[in-house]
Amino acid sequence: MKRLLCLSVVVVACASAPPPNLNDPNLSQVEVGQQAYAHACAGCHGDAGEGGRASALLGDGSLPASREGRPDFHTAADLLTWLPVAMPPRESDRLAPAEYAAIVAFVLEAHGVDLQGQNVTEENAAQWPLR
Repeated sequence: MKRLLCLSVVVVACASAPPPNLNDPNLSQVEVGQQAYAHACAGCHGDAGEGGRASALLGDGSLPASREGRPDFHTAADLLTWLPVAMPPRESDRLAPAEYAAIVAFVLEAHGVDLQGQNVTEENAAQWPLR
């Protein structure tokens, strides 16, 4: 019973927001990414990317990262390649490719990267360095 209760708490904490609406034509990729981040990432990385049960995605000591035990993230391509195989932990197949790209767009904008109205794709992700 205790294990079931603990698992329920973790599932609720990590899925605190509704899933993003990928088909809403009124939302930019960054806005979809913000929704996807709130749904799949904020439970561990913090509502504002400040860290929590997992590392910070914004602020000092966040991306780009090059520390022992952590991958090197220098461009959006690095994130876009790594996220689908590693995040969310033990559920990396939970998100659609468009959701991962949208999360990367949201994180880039939060890092002050000007996407110049473009969507992040596998083809163009290497052009945006993380700051």
